Amino acid sequence: MNLPTQQSQSEPIVVEGDENEVIPPEDIAESEAAWQDYLAGKDQGMSLEELEQELWGNNLE
Repeated sequence: MNLPTQQSQSEPIVVEGDENEVIPPEDIAESEAAWQDYLAGKDQGMSLEELEQELWGNNLE
């Protein structure tokens, strides 16, 4: 996934097709940092079991 490099991360981004949704620069910077950590192997993400626990409070088994 490549993020646009033309736009500064200090500017909010308006979501295409929805002029009412604006992504603040802080969220953009946090997302980019997380993506870079994932690509560098610093963040392995979460397992399916961890995601299920977070979403539903228990495993589906």
